[in-house]
Amino acid sequence: MTSYSLDIQPKYRSELLKNVKIFHEECKQFYSDYEQRGPTKPGLTPRESSDRQILFQSRVENLYKKYETYHGGEQLFAIPVTDYPQLDKIKKDLTLLQRLYSLYNKVLDTVAGYFDIAWTDVNIDKINQELSDFQTACRKLPKGLREFPAYHALKKTIDDFSECCPLGIVQVLRNQL
Repeated sequence: MTSYSLDIQPKYRSELLKNVKIFHEECKQFYSDYEQRGPTKPGLTPRESSDRQILFQSRVENLYKKYETYHGGEQLFAIPVTDYPQLDKIKKDLTLLQRLYSLYNKVLDTVAGYFDIAWTDVNIDKINQELSDFQTACRKLPKGLREFPAYHALKKTIDDFSECCPLGIVQVLRNQL
C-alpha cells in the first residue's frame, strides 16, 4: 500500500462509522413508521394495505441497499458488523405481502373486467380457467398470509363470483341471444 492510501483510510473509516450511526437512526424511524402506518395495521381495507405495502416496499429496498453498502464497509475495515434483524424481518414480510396483494389486485381487476364484457363476447372457458387459476394461486399462498383481511377478501371475491354467476347459466343465456 502506498503512503497516500494509508493516510486516507482513517478518513473513510470515520465517514463509514458516521454513516452507520445515521443509518441506524433511519432504521429506527422506519421501524416506528412501519408499526404505526404499515400495511399490517389493523383496520385498513385490503386496498389501503396494498397501497401501503407498495410504499413501504420501496422504502425497505432503499434501506437495504444502504445496509449492504455499510455492511461491506464494516467488513472491509474489520469493524464489528451491525446486524439489523428487524429490517430483515420487515423485508421478508413485505415480500410475502407483495404476493398476496399482487394476486388480490389482479383478481379485483379481472372480476371487474368481467362485468364490462358484452353477453355475446363472453368466453366461458377463459373465465372458468381464470377463476380456477385464481383459486389455485390463493390456496398456494403461505399459511401466514391467511390471517390478513386481504386474504379473506380475495378468497371471498373468487368464491362469490363463482357462486353468484354460474357460468353454465351464462353459457345458456349467451347462446339464446
